[in-house]
Amino acid sequence: MDNEAKRLDVWAMHVPLPGPKINPEKWIKHARITFDVDPHIGFSLGAKFPTNSPLKMELTHLVQIRTIPEALPYIVTPKFVDEDSPLLK
Repeated sequence: MDNEAKRLDVWAMHVPLPGPKINPEKWIKHARITFDVDPHIGFSLGAKFPTNSPLKMELTHLVQIRTIPEALPYIVTPKFVDEDSPLLK
């Protein structure tokens, strides 16, 4: 598993190519599958596609129910701070 996580870190340094886009439902499915296998893989996916809103929202949802140090950027967001979210208590 550690080897796969390292390979995904390399994979995260991608060059965007034109082509068909993945629909939001598939991004959510990919986030859930990778997070179930290993949360670090899910975070690698989020790092590869940092502007993908459906992916980021699903990762945020998934980390809210777990205690994972790497999850902090998904929990402590400017929006949650501005809203004084109970999740930050």
